[in-house]
Amino acid sequence: MMGMMTGAFTASILADRFGRKNIFFLTTMLAGTFGVASGLAPNEYLYAASRFFAGVGVGGYFVVYSIYLIEFLTPSWRTLCGCISLWFLGEMFLTLAAYFISSWRILIIITSATVFLVILTYPVIPESPRYLLCNGCTEEAGKVFVQIANWNNKIHISSEVVQKLQESVKEEEKASRKTVGVKTSVVSLLLTRPMIYQLVPFLLSWFACSFVYYGITFNTKK
Repeated sequence: MMGMMTGAFTASILADRFGRKNIFFLTTMLAGTFGVASGLAPNEYLYAASRFFAGVGVGGYFVVYSIYLIEFLTPSWRTLCGCISLWFLGEMFLTLAAYFISSWRILIIITSATVFLVILTYPVIPESPRYLLCNGCTEEAGKVFVQIANWNNKIHISSEVVQKLQESVKEEEKASRKTVGVKTSVVSLLLTRPMIYQLVPFLLSWFACSFVYYGITFNTKK
């Protein structure tokens, strides 16, 4: 849990600086590598260290993948797609795998190794177009829009439209920073009243969900 908290705090900051795609795949690789390492750990110390860094990857992955996904969608689809998850299917498959695999080491190694299948999609999945527009990468963003249009058999948008999108995104960024009143950072969340009003309900909601979920999960034997 400490590893997940560390990953959640750091991954979003890194994703803002180095890109959603790079940090998404980095955290995925981190979770898979140290997940496998924990199954091979010869003692409890290396096991604990491996689980911590695997947690960093998982915590970072959860934060970045939601941002990465939402930035490909128009506002009308963001709420719906942000609520859809296949987490429950993964847990059911984990239960099924645990039924047939008696060794906890082999179970950890196999389930962790499946994460590397995601790495194979790196050449196919593009960078977030919103991230590219926010960072002035107009040409790269245009190529992403062309790729998305090809996937959906749609007409390619012109460079003028991409330029207008970039201006619109920049205006949104300026308005957001003006509302916050200081340079956007972790500190700004703690120093500005508007962000606190938005942050506290989310923290309480996630705390309640996590408390109930892990409380039930850790007591399933009873």
